[in-house]
Amino acid sequence: EDIKTLTEFVAKGNTKSLIICGQGGIGKTYEVTSTLRKLLGEPGDKYTYHSGAKVSPRSFYASVFRERDVLQVWDEADSILTQDDTIMMLKPALDTSGKPVMEYITGTYPMNGKSEAEVRDYCAQCDDADSLVFTQNVNKVKDDEMVVPSKFYFDGEMIFISNMRASQIEDAIKSRSIFIDVYLCARDMYNRTKSIMKAKYPNKTDEQLDKFFEALGMAIPSQDSEM
Repeated sequence: EDIKTLTEFVAKGNTKSLIICGQGGIGKTYEVTSTLRKLLGEPGDKYTYHSGAKVSPRSFYASVFRERDVLQVWDEADSILTQDDTIMMLKPALDTSGKPVMEYITGTYPMNGKSEAEVRDYCAQCDDADSLVFTQNVNKVKDDEMVVPSKFYFDGEMIFISNMRASQIEDAIKSRSIFIDVYLCARDMYNRTKSIMKAKYPNKTDEQLDKFFEALGMAIPSQDSEM
């Protein structure tokens, strides 16, 4: 219920970032994506969904820039939350105390000294270009290309879904986000799995589901069972 409520909270623009971490197989992705589909429809103009992406800092910067005005869901893209370069970019982008920005200096068009209006105007021009490029030599840029800006204002939101332990995620990112740590004992894990099955197969009884789990070789834990 917390995942549903907070996903909706982020989708309505009430906060910049939500991190959901915890063991796999408990429905983190299902709850987020089903909530967003009910609220915003399929991924597209209002939100994007990235799954299992292993991204370099440069490609992450470019992707966030192209989707800077919408909600971005990053599922199992743990490298984003562990690479020093992406962490440094995320800190100002997720900061709610001022105007969130993201910066990348190498191979980009310099925005230093530019006003907010000038930065936004250049970014709008990039949106109209056929392609975006990184280059150290702006004189070799083709007519239908634009160089990625070294700075842009991040007006969207982000949801990160990860199987990592909470201790593996940078404190500076957690402090800028709403954070849910989902690790369950054996009984809670079993009940959670059963609740997902009931949502998908509402006509099945508890007894039928228990038999199904037993057939899969899953032991039904006692009330005092722990991980």
